[in-house]
Amino acid sequence: MSSATSQEYKEITDEINANFSVVDSTICALKSELSKGEFNTSYVFISQNVKHVVSYIQRALENILSKAKNFGNIWVSSPLQMFAYRGNPIVIYEYRDTIREFSESVRAIVSNLYTNVGKTLAAYILVYETLEKFGFKPPFVLVESSEFSSQNLIDFVFDEFETIGPRVEYEPSKSQVITYSGIDVSETLSLLIVGHESFHIIDRLGGVFDGFCRATGFNGGKRCREALVDVMSTLYFGPVYAYAMQRHFEKRYPLSGESHMEMNIRLLALDYLISVLGIGKGNEAQAQRLTSFIKLLEKRMDKDALENARNDRKQLDMMLDKGIIGYVKNYFKGNGISTYEEFVKVVEKREFDSDHEKIDRERIRFMLRKEIPAAVRPTTLLNALYGSGDIDMIDSRLITASFKKWYVKRYYEKSLEKK
Repeated sequence: MSSATSQEYKEITDEINANFSVVDSTICALKSELSKGEFNTSYVFISQNVKHVVSYIQRALENILSKAKNFGNIWVSSPLQMFAYRGNPIVIYEYRDTIREFSESVRAIVSNLYTNVGKTLAAYILVYETLEKFGFKPPFVLVESSEFSSQNLIDFVFDEFETIGPRVEYEPSKSQVITYSGIDVSETLSLLIVGHESFHIIDRLGGVFDGFCRATGFNGGKRCREALVDVMSTLYFGPVYAYAMQRHFEKRYPLSGESHMEMNIRLLALDYLISVLGIGKGNEAQAQRLTSFIKLLEKRMDKDALENARNDRKQLDMMLDKGIIGYVKNYFKGNGISTYEEFVKVVEKREFDSDHEKIDRERIRFMLRKEIPAAVRPTTLLNALYGSGDIDMIDSRLITASFKKWYVKRYYEKSLEKK
């Protein structure tokens, strides 16, 4: 090998090593950033969830760092690789830049976990209560974003490594991430959108949609899975969920997503569910508002959206024909969960009658109007406010205070039951 060639390879080696030195220092800096002291809140499950998620990310960073070092060694140990680098160094630049972007993203996510507990406390309590009812206790965290969504932790944090650099193997994890809109989270109705995401977690961990497909021979994709989650959410949260979805869509129409049925079809399904179940009767003004909004959506839809809506309607009708409502009700029953209509007729009545201080929905509304937090179940509280028309006017801080009061009361009662 000529001295000129040798010198060229040395220069290439030095440049590759310099790039991977950036990768190494970036990951090490992130590890140091995440190594904070104990994070404690008054809600043990939140502290434990955050600790679990951060610890998992720290362990995964060790795998990423190890893979990155091996990746760098491959590039500098092979003349063929160095020759390829000389002709196309962009691969290494992209890997380096992806690591830096990833590290910034993770740092922001973890920082968000610590700083936003206060404004997401009511949502944390609602998700915890919902998951626990169905027998699931996965570590979950709430992360600020521009939209509401839910994903497995691995997919949410590490998905971008699937397309660049060496494949990284991660230890299995049931940890879940729910993202929320930072603009909307202060509104009371956003709690029901977070509640929708909690049923996505139940579906993933419980295999509800897949079970329905196996049991009935139905073959549907992501859009149908969303419809199932809407059915579960309506059966559990009641008519306030349909109202929350309508208000949510009012902020976003005429946009539609690839993984969701068209807005008008989703709202038609919710309206159908409520009418079939006979819940939410008497709110004629809201029923008219929903009908008018569905018509408005249809006026704003372009040709493609209308075609999607027709296909969605066929899929939805097929799901209904195959007994999706009955299947979800049986799933609830198998987990000892009352649907909303059963809850109002039996559980809520029993709890109201047995309370030491007589309380019912009218008293709940009275207390909140007087800015007194009410220690009642979130579902009861939100539907009481919806029924009276107060839900759009109530201060969300009062809702959080009520959820906190209920949480303390409920889990104190559970501690007594264990004794």
